[in-house]
Amino acid sequence: AIAFSAQRDEKGLPDGGALYLSAHRAEDGGILALLDDLRALREPQVQALRRKGFLELLLGSMHELVLVVADGVIGFCSRPELGLAGREFFQAFAPVAASAGLWRPALLSAEDQAHAEAELRTPAGAELRLELTFAPLSSAGGSAGQECLVLGRDVTQLRRLEARLKQSATPAGAAGGDVRPGG
Repeated sequence: AIAFSAQRDEKGLPDGGALYLSAHRAEDGGILALLDDLRALREPQVQALRRKGFLELLLGSMHELVLVVADGVIGFCSRPELGLAGREFFQAFAPVAASAGLWRPALLSAEDQAHAEAELRTPAGAELRLELTFAPLSSAGGSAGQECLVLGRDVTQLRRLEARLKQSATPAGAAGGDVRPGG
């Protein structure tokens, strides 16, 4: 995203901003440009818009997956290449066996932080295993609708290494193949 404030002071520096230009690369390779008139906004709103681009860059640079889920639908995803925004959370992710008993809509509204492990198939066909942490977001004014912040740590490589270690710890794995009696 690119942000530009069109209003300048006498030294040519950005000053309060009357217009805000943002450009975003679309999935089809095109560029979407938005021009907003900020003259009617109050200063806190202008500051929030200025920080938006910074926060998007910050979240995009994190190794963890950051999702905001509202009423079961993913509204924000820090990794747009995964194509998760707008999808139903419980259709996009599948629980691993150890988390199957916890896997229900109540995860998104639990008062305490909940944890579960799930798999996600990427648009490229790769399978990611993620350790998910759920933290409900309190809504201002107690409005209807439930929002939840979901942080996902990629544990794909860790689980593969654990499986290799388990395999090498068994007598068949340590011998380098099948152990057959009398062989």
